[in-house]
Amino acid sequence: MDVVNLIFSGDFLFSLINRAIGATDAWAVEYEQEWLISIDSTPLVTFAFHVAVFYIWSVMLTRVLETLTGAADGWISWRVVMNRKVDPRAMFAWLSTKRVVTINVELDATTRRHRKIRSVTWVEDERGRWKGPPPVIELTYDDTNGFLLEVAMQLHASRSELSQEELLNLFQDDLITNRIMAKSDRLILPEFQIDTDAEDE
Repeated sequence: MDVVNLIFSGDFLFSLINRAIGATDAWAVEYEQEWLISIDSTPLVTFAFHVAVFYIWSVMLTRVLETLTGAADGWISWRVVMNRKVDPRAMFAWLSTKRVVTINVELDATTRRHRKIRSVTWVEDERGRWKGPPPVIELTYDDTNGFLLEVAMQLHASRSELSQEELLNLFQDDLITNRIMAKSDRLILPEFQIDTDAEDE
């Protein structure tokens, strides 16, 4: 794909160069861009000029593509089923302070109370708190019955010092601090639990 980008960008660059130095026969000698006329009048110099410009352009474009690719690589994502009781009003007030990216609402009209399921995605702030690039978080909750169903998280693992456990704990800290979820409902995944019996031995 990088080679294709270089080919198309090079073709575009050559078109610009030809546009800039083409048709020099009609230019006046007094024209201030005489160096362009000298380049165009010597085929070998013209070829060398094109190669030099294409090389510089290729290096610049390659570095930009590598930077963009590096920024996209290293992201990991995982989904955790929560099934925890939450306060819908407190949840709505807390989410209103976030940089929300998407909101999806699913209405289940088959239930007597017309259950409403909300899915909200946002990008966190406070880079220092997350020890690297802020994570992207998506949570799904039952707005009618007040249940946090699941949460999906995306973290740049190669540039962040946070573990999955720490990220989940920080997320739940926010829920508890904002009185969305009770402290006793904190979720501890099995792989994050400490084997106290093994430590005692």
